[in-house]
Amino acid sequence: MNTGAQTLKVFVYTSSAGHKFPISGAPVTVTRTGVSIPEVLAGNTDRKGHFKCPVGPYQYQVDVTAFEITPQPTLMDLSPPGACASADIELDLGLAVSTHVVDDQCGRKPCDNFKSGETVVLEASAAKVRNANFHLSCPEGSVQSPRITRSGQGSTYEAQVPTAGFSGVLSLSTRLTDSKGSEVVLKKEVNVLQSVQEVGGSLSASLRRSATVPTTDLPLWIVVRRSAEALSFNNYSRYIDLLLCHDTTGFRDHPGFAEFEALQNKRFMPFNDTDAYRLLKVATESFVTVHSGVLLDDVPFDQADAEELQRRLSASPTEINVGLLGRLWNQYLQRVNGLRGDQTLPYLALIRDKLGDLGIRNEILGGFRDQCTHECIGILKQKLLQPCLLELIWSYWQEEGYLVQTMNAITRRFQNVQSGIHDPLAMLEIDPLRPLNNLLWGYLQDEQHRLGLKRRAYEYDHHYGFTLHGKAVPELRPADSRSKFLEAFHNLLTLCTAFFRKDDNTTVIADGFPILNALKEVHLLLSQGAHNQFGDLPSTDRQQKLIQQWLLARPELREFLPTRIMVAYPERWMDRVDAMKALMGWSDTPVLHFHNLGVFGEQILLTIRYGAWGTVNDPVRAANWARFWRAEIQGYTHAYRSVTGVDLTSESSDPRQVSERNLSPAIHLSRRLKRQASAQVRR
Repeated sequence: MNTGAQTLKVFVYTSSAGHKFPISGAPVTVTRTGVSIPEVLAGNTDRKGHFKCPVGPYQYQVDVTAFEITPQPTLMDLSPPGACASADIELDLGLAVSTHVVDDQCGRKPCDNFKSGETVVLEASAAKVRNANFHLSCPEGSVQSPRITRSGQGSTYEAQVPTAGFSGVLSLSTRLTDSKGSEVVLKKEVNVLQSVQEVGGSLSASLRRSATVPTTDLPLWIVVRRSAEALSFNNYSRYIDLLLCHDTTGFRDHPGFAEFEALQNKRFMPFNDTDAYRLLKVATESFVTVHSGVLLDDVPFDQADAEELQRRLSASPTEINVGLLGRLWNQYLQRVNGLRGDQTLPYLALIRDKLGDLGIRNEILGGFRDQCTHECIGILKQKLLQPCLLELIWSYWQEEGYLVQTMNAITRRFQNVQSGIHDPLAMLEIDPLRPLNNLLWGYLQDEQHRLGLKRRAYEYDHHYGFTLHGKAVPELRPADSRSKFLEAFHNLLTLCTAFFRKDDNTTVIADGFPILNALKEVHLLLSQGAHNQFGDLPSTDRQQKLIQQWLLARPELREFLPTRIMVAYPERWMDRVDAMKALMGWSDTPVLHFHNLGVFGEQILLTIRYGAWGTVNDPVRAANWARFWRAEIQGYTHAYRSVTGVDLTSESSDPRQVSERNLSPAIHLSRRLKRQASAQVRR
């Protein structure tokens, strides 16, 4: 078929009770009309009911057949420039799914709420299908010894599911198939309540926290937590070890391996004997690329996600379950460009509306794929639909924790550069028989291609108004500094602490409005800093610091740095940094607190940046946000007090104390380091 600049998209579905259900495996035929010899392209819909094919600017007829039902052909005229290249085709199967309970007289009545021990009677029908095959599935372990009986012929189906010993949300999936592979799945959820038993003796009453009302942004927080866990050093270390240090036979299906192979032939270094470091660098880039970008339209939620929300929000399984998460996520995402599947976060959708005169590009350069235009302008589709969930605050706190300084001290000694009169690293001799020697050689040779201190310092100031203090830090002349961010962020954390105290008091209902207003202010300031290097510098710097952490975690360094073996650091590189700080007389605050500031701060700010708080006026959303992120907020405030000595949990009306609290963290760190040095001199 003559290909052009458009992709013809067909969505095949059936309806039941006002809901659309995709039909997968449905045969689709696209025929070009108006020519003597029609061009035909055929295929089947995917698991989401979609069929796509490249087409040119002509007229087409789309035919679909499934379950022996063939609707009227769909005619599409794509010859006018910018004509819509998508079509929704409905097949009326007459589907209906219902659940019943058997009463005392053996009669049946519709019901979605059952008592534990009752039998759920599931009835499914496809009135307009002559030959149908129904299949029922229950989540494994949700029902003890499920006994399912089937009856009925043709297009009717009935199953009985006992619920003895089970309580909670029971998810039933009814799958309808035909002989040619077409399939549609209808899901039905029922609540199974625990049986009420009469008890004797005295009864006691207790107060509990105010109820949680689920809001549509709940799934976003799960997505942010997943991204943070996927980008953790321990996950990165396992990825690198499997990819570079072991047989990769069982690793070839990993999405990171495909990205690694694609990048391996694009990234080169013009130096001798640096292949080992080049592979490490390419593997790190593939890891960050795969795990930082989230494809919003394909986020599978599971039972662990629902249980996490239940625990953090003190909700019951009947209030929050897996099915609810999927529905909330679909409601939260907003469609852009009028195309099915092109969904993004509300915040990014607002930005898309501001740039409504521009088309959407698949590539930075190389032409449009979905638009009938050849202009070299437009919005990048990947940036819009697959945001990179990284915050530069993670890199800032790793830097303040002396990660970069530790690596610099080792590489200086590797080059035979002395550190002071009595060099504490004088005996750091890394023999050439082990891998670290060659890896450090490649790391040093690649120094000119890494982000410099000045670039990083300027961007910290642009994003958050954070500064760096030290002999190596140059004087900065920033054009745009986020000077008000720290005050707004600290005010939000202080308000959250007050909210937690009231929320724990079961005799009052904590007000979420102060937190909502503070979230709006922080969101506005964060969005003002989302320009220039925002898209590329954080991911590039994350790659560099992950490489530094992995090199420091190598076992060779344990021989040269006097680490404390009995201290249970959560990540292997941390004891090396603390050992170097002790040797050099740097800060005596454990690096774990700096690391926690980076990890917790990144998750908190990501939910504020992408939460579109400027359009929210519901205090329930802010209250839910504070409850969900309570552990991270309290962890951040504790680590901040340990690092800087500033307590963010106490409210103060003294302007001097407030001004002191909102100074850049680097100022507090510099003061503490001077006091530490003075105390050592006196001793």
